[in-house]
Amino acid sequence: MSIDSVDIATDVQTLAPGSIVELYELDATDIGADDVYYFTMNTDAGASVVFNSVTYVPLDFEVEGLEISGTGQLPEPTIKLSNTNNAIGAAVNSLGDLVGATLTRRRTFTKYLDGEPGADPTAQFPTDIFVIEQKTGHNKFFIEFKLVPFVDFTGVRIPKRQVLRDSCPFVYRYIATDSTSFDYANVIGCPYTGGDYFDKNGNVKGSADEDECGKRLSDCALRFPGDSTHIPFGGFPNVAKIRIR
Repeated sequence: MSIDSVDIATDVQTLAPGSIVELYELDATDIGADDVYYFTMNTDAGASVVFNSVTYVPLDFEVEGLEISGTGQLPEPTIKLSNTNNAIGAAVNSLGDLVGATLTRRRTFTKYLDGEPGADPTAQFPTDIFVIEQKTGHNKFFIEFKLVPFVDFTGVRIPKRQVLRDSCPFVYRYIATDSTSFDYANVIGCPYTGGDYFDKNGNVKGSADEDECGKRLSDCALRFPGDSTHIPFGGFPNVAKIRIR
């Protein structure tokens, strides 16, 4: 993988190149969001950083699996974002678990941030771009997502709809504040209104507050049994019969 900047290429060859800062961009505008969310790792200082005139706010989060192996297999990382201020949670609830949103990671040295004597917006490592494939965890403390590498097919996309094989982008029903009934006001695409409850792993549950769709074809089949040809799954399971890993 090449280095984007001559300065960065020179820095990494030195014994003390400086501290690397990671900057993240969560872009869900293609699936209905109004704004792009920019964040960086929260530190003891708890201060925002600015790079190329963009402000990245501090946020507690964890990322795993970004490493690229020598076997040629593309990484499929996970990211766990803090949900304590409910900003991400609100977007998840209104935008179909953010499935189809893109997450971009930028890396540079702190000395190249805006406001530093050597500020340089071109001095950065190659960007890493991923697509949110599935929400894998959600509670009042954090929200976790599975990511897949973004593949650029020359910008070709079915209008307003990303082709995702393994995950449904529809917005499932939400439990109302009374914890016994469902709120369908923000449901998009998903027609399920039945009285059978399952958790995100497909386990049968006995109460409405435990009902959560895992966004897989199998989850849809549980809720619409008996007719496999008319399951209203929002993904495209036939896009690739063979998955190359």
